[in-house]
Amino acid sequence: TPPVGGEALFKVFSSYYNSQTYVHDFVLPALKGEAPFNLVEKARSELVMKGIVLQGVLMGSMSHLHKAVSLCNEGKLSNVDGAPHYVDHAWALYGSSETKGPIKLAEKRAPQFATETTPFTEAGSSKVNVNLLSYFKSLQASAQQGDCAGMSTLVKKSIAQMQVPVIQGMLREAWEVDPKKVDEHKGADGFIEVVEGWAFARAVLPAIDSCSKEAA
Repeated sequence: TPPVGGEALFKVFSSYYNSQTYVHDFVLPALKGEAPFNLVEKARSELVMKGIVLQGVLMGSMSHLHKAVSLCNEGKLSNVDGAPHYVDHAWALYGSSETKGPIKLAEKRAPQFATETTPFTEAGSSKVNVNLLSYFKSLQASAQQGDCAGMSTLVKKSIAQMQVPVIQGMLREAWEVDPKKVDEHKGADGFIEVVEGWAFARAVLPAIDSCSKEAA
């Protein structure tokens, strides 16, 4: 359940999946090996980890950003329990795990999608993470100063950046199982890529649907 102030974003996902416990509904069958995830252990492991990180942790981070804006609008600017506090919480959820968390996913995808217009940074960091660190620093300053309008703009930009690696992951797995591209990907593990693509798609389809039902 998201913090108060983050319900609108949560509702996009819970309405799409017709469940207030859509993350639980996805992860628990994979943990237990029950239908529809009565699969081999490796496949279930991927579903569990990506389900928790991409659906649960990211939603928590994004919801805390919305909560921060709500508190700012209420004039609650304390570092202890006000808007700045929830900005900190949002970053902690996004960046606390360097091995399995969202911040790691962005680092993993960046070199795979690097182009002349969206390069992998010279320091070897994901452009998404570079952007997000800048946005969060500005968010914290805005939260402490009570600049709620500025916060709202930065939250929208931050959430958009957070969704980029998820979409990249979905596209990557689709490419790896495309039989027409076998000369390029040399034949990936096959079903594991299908499973990973399932997890990535699940984490972003509601957001795509809110923009275009046809695309979703």
